[in-house]
Amino acid sequence: QLRSDSALVFIGNLSLIDSSSSRAVTVDLTAPTSSINTIPNPYLQGNTIQISGSASDMLSGVQRVDVTITDAANQSGSSQATYNSVAGTWTFASGVLADGSYRLDVRATDLAGNQQAVPATVTVHLDNQPPVTTINSFPQNPSNSASPAFSFSSNELSTFVCTLDGVPVTCTSPKSYTGQTTGTHTFTVQATDQAGNHEVNPPSYIWYLDLVSPSIAANTPANNATRVSISNPNITVTFDKPVNPATVTTTTFSLTAGGVPVIGTVAVNSANTVATFTPSAPLLYATTYTATVTTGIRDTAANALTAGRSWSFSTDPDGDINLDGRVDIADALLALKVSVGRVTISATALRHGDVAPLQTGSPLPDGIIDGRDVMVILGKSIGKHNW
Repeated sequence: QLRSDSALVFIGNLSLIDSSSSRAVTVDLTAPTSSINTIPNPYLQGNTIQISGSASDMLSGVQRVDVTITDAANQSGSSQATYNSVAGTWTFASGVLADGSYRLDVRATDLAGNQQAVPATVTVHLDNQPPVTTINSFPQNPSNSASPAFSFSSNELSTFVCTLDGVPVTCTSPKSYTGQTTGTHTFTVQATDQAGNHEVNPPSYIWYLDLVSPSIAANTPANNATRVSISNPNITVTFDKPVNPATVTTTTFSLTAGGVPVIGTVAVNSANTVATFTPSAPLLYATTYTATVTTGIRDTAANALTAGRSWSFSTDPDGDINLDGRVDIADALLALKVSVGRVTISATALRHGDVAPLQTGSPLPDGIIDGRDVMVILGKSIGKHNW
């Protein structure tokens, strides 16, 4: 402090002594400095921010340290930190703050009134909300993949723990597994955000892994069956487990006669274990048909049939021994001639004409044409017999 009547003259920061009194002055034009101690994790839980650091001034000494807090909306406020002049350190604790990002600018002021021009700065984030994870992709249910894969994401930057059937591991998305076996499996993923908040209700996915392929347990008519009804042939295939009905079509379950496709429809029972091929029109008499099931049929987990199957059967003879497309007295007369050895017929004609004996009203062919066949053919021609 200078007296007004002194004869002191000074330049810069030189100190002079006048002739009338002795005063020493220091001119301090240098601003103080401050720094912020490193924050290991700028993502914080809680509702206050606590930071610390150091401040120094080479000449007059630090008078105060001020901290300005600015939020994401650019709203700011300043408060004075607690300064320890002996240690040259300061500490600061904010008031109650909401979740969000905050920039803290720290400025020191010395005893000469110089203020730090460029503040020390740090940005921190208050976060008290747990993250929320979404499982974005997962195996179908049921599935036939022993190597399931999952992808997932969180609504904020997080680390994850994946748990499959009770076994947790740290993970990232996507997460894949190998060597899984048939059965029910549960996958859960839990997120932890950068502030350490753990997800409260982590999502789970439960699915059934099916590695067992279906197979054909039975079919009707039996292979090489004869005397199959032309109007109700009951062409079915039974599977040992449910199949996907969408894969049972006239392409994967078909009927042919001499290589020519038979028009019809396919249906599956409510249990998805029995498929039936129904011809659109009655089958032909005395004709061999072949039913075919392919490995295009799959179960609900997309496992294909272990093997396809083809089987053949023949329909009832009709008595049309002369092969003119109808049964009348002419067929009975021809059968009579054959039975007494006057006429020899082809194998096809034999197949149509061998209608006796009858069993429960239907032909039971015995491989020959005799008097019984004559009488049955005659009876059918006049409407006595009908099958």
